[in-house]
Amino acid sequence: MQRSDAVQQAAAAASCPCVREVIDYMASCNGIYQSFGIETLEAVPGRSRFAMRVRDDMTNSFGTCHGGVYFTLADLAIGFTCNSRNERSVTAGASIEFLLAAKTGDRLIVEAREIYREGRNGTYDAQISIDGGPVVALVRGRMRIVGGPVVPA
Repeated sequence: MQRSDAVQQAAAAASCPCVREVIDYMASCNGIYQSFGIETLEAVPGRSRFAMRVRDDMTNSFGTCHGGVYFTLADLAIGFTCNSRNERSVTAGASIEFLLAAKTGDRLIVEAREIYREGRNGTYDAQISIDGGPVVALVRGRMRIVGGPVVPA
């Protein structure tokens, strides 16, 4: 007797690590997450939020947060969100819109959301804001699901 697809999917989901476990595992092996002092605020299917404080060594020649820091934070959030299903994926492309400059001491909040996912492709949006303040950058990322588990069995 064959089990229905729904029963099979439920059984597979029960044997997989939960979203937070996958993100916590990724954070434990990610040097950028650690060196930037990023913290996980929320991890649910299709969405995650992270926070980070801008340090002096993250600023550009004009004393504001370097655009590469914004991009790195958003790329991490998008990647963690896509990989949180415990299926390995990598960034295939991304674009960023810089809206405002953050400064040293500002706490940045990034929220990544799944917009589309089918087959081996996914599209994710990330919004970075100053905690309690304005949005400073918007990022859209295109992910390629390459397969295999994120968390080793």
